[in-house]
Amino acid sequence: MPMESFVALTSGGVLSSFLGVVMPKCILIIEDDPDVRDVLTFTLREAGYDVIGASTAEDGLTFARSHHVDLVLLDLGLPDRSGATVADALHQEQAHIKIIVLSAYDDTDHKVHLLRLGAHDYITKPVETRELLARVHVQLRRKGAITVRAGPLVLNVDAREARWDAEMLTLNNKEFDLLALLAAAPGRVFRLDELMQALWPFEEVHPNLVSVHVLHLRRKLEAVGASGVIRTVRGLGYGLDPRSSDSTSSFQA
Repeated sequence: MPMESFVALTSGGVLSSFLGVVMPKCILIIEDDPDVRDVLTFTLREAGYDVIGASTAEDGLTFARSHHVDLVLLDLGLPDRSGATVADALHQEQAHIKIIVLSAYDDTDHKVHLLRLGAHDYITKPVETRELLARVHVQLRRKGAITVRAGPLVLNVDAREARWDAEMLTLNNKEFDLLALLAAAPGRVFRLDELMQALWPFEEVHPNLVSVHVLHLRRKLEAVGASGVIRTVRGLGYGLDPRSSDSTSSFQA
């Protein structure tokens, strides 16, 4: 990992760097057909991605400009403007965003045109689930696995596996994300609003939901002999007890 990213994770920029390194990738679906959009959203969320949908080109571009987006699934037949112009705009303004075009047009010249505009891949509708997930994975995969270490706690971000010493922790997605965030900066206390923003970036949730996930996570840690790892600072939030993690955190890529 670049040094500037590591510094940000251990200082005031923890959340912004964490979103790009540890949290699930964010996929924006720009598709005017609500049925297709709902199916794609369900499929990608089940695969562990954060997903947001837009029914028009302008809504999609507005979201991409104001939020962290890793990949866009782009339909070409949008009601307000051509999907091709959206691909061009995204390529010009947000070059880091991967673009996969979804279209019923199975024409080589058309595909080449879109790829030249900045699209990274082109899938012909109807979309088969396994092919979609495979192509998304190819576009979003990292060059090397990201590992977060905090003392005896080791998290493999890509495999979404967590271990305490040699013991494997069985965590759901939110529990893994919560533990990874706390492990990114041992000793730092994360406010409830910070945790809600990181874990549920597109939803309004009650602060009690954070407490519920912390409770479940503590029980699973205690089951492998890791008691007292997560500390509560009353009136503020939660943090990883530095005494249980040698006060350091490191990343390997």
